[in-house]
Amino acid sequence: MPSHEFLKTTAESMLVQSLVPATKDNYRNAIAKYHLFMNMYYPGRQIFPATTEHLALFIAYCSHKGLSQGSIATYLSAISFIHKITNLSDPTHHFTIRKQLQGYKTQHKSLDSRLPITPTILLKLITSLDHICDSHYSKTLLKAMFLLAFNAFLRISEITRSTMNKHNIQLQSVTFQLDPLTDNPTHCRIDMQSFKHNNHQVSTIILQRNNLNTIICPVLALWTYRQMRGTIPGALFAFPNGTAISRSYFNSHLQRALLWTGLDTHRYKSHSFRIGAATHKALLGFSDEEIRIMGRWHSNAFQKYIRIPILEL
Repeated sequence: MPSHEFLKTTAESMLVQSLVPATKDNYRNAIAKYHLFMNMYYPGRQIFPATTEHLALFIAYCSHKGLSQGSIATYLSAISFIHKITNLSDPTHHFTIRKQLQGYKTQHKSLDSRLPITPTILLKLITSLDHICDSHYSKTLLKAMFLLAFNAFLRISEITRSTMNKHNIQLQSVTFQLDPLTDNPTHCRIDMQSFKHNNHQVSTIILQRNNLNTIICPVLALWTYRQMRGTIPGALFAFPNGTAISRSYFNSHLQRALLWTGLDTHRYKSHSFRIGAATHKALLGFSDEEIRIMGRWHSNAFQKYIRIPILEL
């Protein structure tokens, strides 16, 4: 029969395993920083449970070190997690701590200068491909990438390769539903096997054919590209030899497209597709919960992407 201590340790281990690897690493680093702070300013004192006094000074210490608001929030999330899994009262939600963070946010407020790619801008970018691409293949490829990035709320890591990237959508993850009479695609299904913060869960994206404006229809664009791409296994977006499209290739062609349309390349970036998707859905009246699901967000982080002037007041 397992001991009480063994069962307790096993239960705590299960809770820790609920975190994705990146979060576990961030939390370990955060707790190490808090230990360092306590050893410097409160040597010999018990580290947990943390007191509001200790946390308030820890936040001030982090501020003095020049840490960003996001880093401090991560540190406090780690401390909060430790208290919750050990059934201790969580001091990170104390009124004074919340107000201190609010003051820090106001003092260090930074604006995201990236602008959203709107449907109108998207059409201009698609039009520019006739003028900036050196082959029919690259034009077809980039059209599909632009339209899918916008309509599926995709991050650049999900459509391109990079050294550390493991989220690139694979060819076998994309399937189409065809009209039995015409054999033309009516829907596209993308099974997202890996993406940021997915915690090993598959997320399915369903796109419907846009019969009102086929020029900017992601289903038709992706279908046309896939027919040209062939069946070589690997990344969905690839060169004719099967090599995955790189982040630099996508960004350089996006920049050329922006320049052709006369848009500011410093304000429009690859993430502008995702920002634009969230903004567009908000303007159409979709709820926060619906936008969160469509963009695969696990928090209200998407709200900072929505660029509706009245929301900025």
